[in-house]
Amino acid sequence: MPEPPYASEPDTSKATHRARVEAEQERQATSHLGAEALALACLTFMVALICWPNGVVVPWASVAIAAAAVRSLLPRRAPAIALGAALVGLVWGLGYVKLAPVQDPAEQTFLTVILVGMSFAGLIRLAVLPLAGFAWVLPLLTPPVAYHLTERTRGDLELALLLAAYAGMLAFALRRLSKTRRAAIELAVEHDELVAALHRARVTRTEAEHGLSALIEQASEMLTVISPTGAPLFMSPSLQRLMEQRGVTRPIELVHPDDRGGVLEAQAKVFKGRLLESPLLAFRISQPDSDDWQEVEGSVRLLTERPFAGAILVASHDVTHRNRMARQLAHKEDLIRALFEAAPDPIFYKDAEGRYLGCNEAYAKVVGRSPGAVAGLTDHDLHPADIASRAGARDREVLETGNVLRDEYWVEPPDGRRVLLDTVKCPFRDEQGQPIGVVGICRDITEYRELEDKLRQAATTDGLTGLMNRRRLDEVLLEEWARARRQREPVSVIMADVDHFGNYNDAMGHKQGDLALATVADVIRRCVARPGDVVARYGGEEFTLILPHTGAGGAMAVAGQVLQAVRRAALPHPASDAAEVVTISLGVATAVPEREQNVSSLVEAADAALYDAKHAGRNTVRAREA
Repeated sequence: MPEPPYASEPDTSKATHRARVEAEQERQATSHLGAEALALACLTFMVALICWPNGVVVPWASVAIAAAAVRSLLPRRAPAIALGAALVGLVWGLGYVKLAPVQDPAEQTFLTVILVGMSFAGLIRLAVLPLAGFAWVLPLLTPPVAYHLTERTRGDLELALLLAAYAGMLAFALRRLSKTRRAAIELAVEHDELVAALHRARVTRTEAEHGLSALIEQASEMLTVISPTGAPLFMSPSLQRLMEQRGVTRPIELVHPDDRGGVLEAQAKVFKGRLLESPLLAFRISQPDSDDWQEVEGSVRLLTERPFAGAILVASHDVTHRNRMARQLAHKEDLIRALFEAAPDPIFYKDAEGRYLGCNEAYAKVVGRSPGAVAGLTDHDLHPADIASRAGARDREVLETGNVLRDEYWVEPPDGRRVLLDTVKCPFRDEQGQPIGVVGICRDITEYRELEDKLRQAATTDGLTGLMNRRRLDEVLLEEWARARRQREPVSVIMADVDHFGNYNDAMGHKQGDLALATVADVIRRCVARPGDVVARYGGEEFTLILPHTGAGGAMAVAGQVLQAVRRAALPHPASDAAEVVTISLGVATAVPEREQNVSSLVEAADAALYDAKHAGRNTVRAREA
């Protein structure tokens, strides 16, 4: 930008200023035309290599390099710059039309990208000269658009529309840049004039007086110069308008009655020479067209140079909106703090080193400390080593990945309970978006976990006998069958049925029948001592035993023990023709599973053996092979 005019050029006109600014912009836009020509030559060479051996390449490349050279030799004036831009743009636009049809899709795409990049790069260089910008963009993009509009192959219409839209966007941008350029020129001219005026104001005292008056007149803040007698010497237009609206003669009358004393005291201290400038004052003044009070901040300053030596300058500006926003922010912070403290779920936050910065009352109760005592501690101060190490690892993962993570921890509050906490952790960030700490929100899910365990147990356990139910039995049977097949070991199944149980219910009642089933189940359970053996209620008065790693002999021995143990329980059975007490019939089956054999064959064999025992008079054991 040219140097601003000073006192040596007091009569320089706006037109001269404008011409100088435009000339400087043209000089800057053409300062690197030689380097640009070299760059265009290199780009031409690269395109020629990509498109070789197309017969059009060599003539086109020669013309393109010549056009770039001619452009670099043209005069550095706007019309010549536009002519050079149009020449180079037309050569490249027509070159696209000649080279693109004979290239494969990848090379055609490369040419399109080169074209778009050149148009944008040229637009940036010629932004200050809109005419040259239009002369560059239109010849460069019009031939490719026309070419693709006339083609009928797939994708040409879409590409033509995209290039046309892109050209329109660049034209719109150039139009906006043209307006911006004119505004920038006017701003530069006004800037030059303002600098010249300020320089002239410093030359003579008279110009200094006029400069101060102009400053006060043009200021957006409320400014006034007050003499030692209290009379205003100068006032800014905004202050004058406000005084006229309120019908007052002195600026102090605009100040709220409760704040006038402080303002007058500050003015008195400055007048008496105790202060050259007062501290920042906060007070209220009347608002224009409103009965509300406007919050302002201002200062009082002693003027020491003529013609206002001994007077004071009172400057104030409106801070109503800023203070209102600050109060709203403080209210939101209070609301967030209240929600944080009142939340029933434990909440905490730590820094990047794992030190607690704070927590709410709910979390403080979990760790047995007050919220203030938790600040500054780490997990190793509050939890056992294993929990602290695990929590620290999760904190680091949150900080490194920036993700939200979830985990469960068993903790022991001071009341001796064991509490399962479902904890969600997420990072909190600084103004640059970098994670600087971790926020954790916990929920006590101990009761939920206990209920889940109970439901899981209810889903797999018979409610009357406490044994495994039929659903779980089928799952375990499949697992043991698969294990026995892999290990080539025997597995045995015993099916047991209480003899004449229907008659027992008729004679003794269903309540007594339930007690009898529970007793028989307990007797069978005590007969099975190995950890891997399974006892289940198959349904009604039937029971099933699974004996892994057990051959036929071992299974018969267990069945005999169950038979004798039920008989020894001596539960009276008045309606049985097998004995005077409750008895049981058992069927045994054993198999070493083959690859093609199904587990149902083992169950069917045990059930058939049970049928044999019943036909043999009940209260006995029978066996079959699977």
